[in-house]
Amino acid sequence: MSRLKDTWSEASRRFFRGITWNIAASLISQGSSFLGTIIAARLLGKIAFGEWSIVQSTVFMVVTIASAGMSITPSKIISEHRDSDPARTGRFVALCLTVSMGVSFIYAVGLFVLAPWIAGTVLHEPQLAMLLRISSVYVFFWSVWWCQIGILYGLEAFTRLTELNVIQAIASLTLAFVLTYEFGLSGAAWALSLSSLSAFWLHTLAIRKECRRQGIVPRITGMWGEGSLLYRLTLPAAVSGIVGGTAIWTSHAALATRSNGIEEMAVFNAANVLRNLVVFVPGLIARVASPILSNLLGKGDLHGYRKTLRSNLGMTVSVAFFVAAAVAVGSPYLLKAYGSDFGSGHSVLVYLAVSAILETIAVGLYQSLFANSKWWIGMFVSAGWSLTLFGSFYFGMRDGGAEGLALAYVAAWLFSAVAYGIIAMKIEKRLSPLTEVKEMN
Repeated sequence: MSRLKDTWSEASRRFFRGITWNIAASLISQGSSFLGTIIAARLLGKIAFGEWSIVQSTVFMVVTIASAGMSITPSKIISEHRDSDPARTGRFVALCLTVSMGVSFIYAVGLFVLAPWIAGTVLHEPQLAMLLRISSVYVFFWSVWWCQIGILYGLEAFTRLTELNVIQAIASLTLAFVLTYEFGLSGAAWALSLSSLSAFWLHTLAIRKECRRQGIVPRITGMWGEGSLLYRLTLPAAVSGIVGGTAIWTSHAALATRSNGIEEMAVFNAANVLRNLVVFVPGLIARVASPILSNLLGKGDLHGYRKTLRSNLGMTVSVAFFVAAAVAVGSPYLLKAYGSDFGSGHSVLVYLAVSAILETIAVGLYQSLFANSKWWIGMFVSAGWSLTLFGSFYFGMRDGGAEGLALAYVAAWLFSAVAYGIIAMKIEKRLSPLTEVKEMN
């Protein structure tokens, strides 16, 4: 029994230490993102900000696809093997970075080449082609950055991540203000790309230092031997990312191409940034919990795993509910921070706040699938989420504009929360109690 208490005590120390540092990091990151969006809206005006919003949505979709699976996969594998097999961990780090750079380069070049077609034929806004081409730089560096984040989370380098967020927040805000003020929309695109370059470089240095500190040497020699593991874990996440990213972008494009769609997109984007305030603390708690849960399950500590899983779900949902209520009540005042033209988005923000609570529940329940390697099941749920989002908006709620898109997100996350809940309960019932009995002995 004393051993059981010791293992849970160690797990809880790691969990709450990681959360503490990640709260600091995410406060800085989310705060800078929020301020950066307000700066862009104030400097550009509602119409130009709407155009910038659809550019961002397009670029984020490409990044989602290019980086699919390349964050959670290194996080899980590195957390499981860094103590028991540093050599294999080093090969896996090198493999993930190499593959990520190759895939990111292909997608960045693809966006650069296809930018005129996307802007003119798909979005009916040909003047956005140059902005998309500038943002292709962002696609490369930010897609690799997601892989770097996964590596650092797998190494549980939470303190170092906080330090990086401070530097990155200062750099991105400075670039956003100066370049947008001087050059308008093109300046905003360059600010986004240059900030991604700085993030890539800072995290490259951090990975080198953290690997050296933990006795892990990333090696290209022999790394392809880990290819089957990477493929097995990344493929379902990649499919989920492709399907999910496509559903988000097509839904946003369907909104933007409506009459007054650019203005509707501006309102939705402003409300969506505020929605992120609801999910950012639960998200960071989940990111801390993921590698710890995998590590505990890999060690056979079922008691610590279950305690951490329940603590994660309880904390994230409680925080999300509290912040969502505050955001919903203060929505008229929060939206006016973007300018007087954005005050009409009150109902949009309220619906998005509700969707954020449902997302938090879904993500908390998904941790059970992630830790138990049920990625293919998660992929099918993700496909259902995508179909619900696009189908409910395009075929049922499109006439509602930004408000209709927000309601579509509510429907999609409700589907995921219910599906993950059913699957998580089945997984928990199947976990063998023998491990827990052994721990008690």
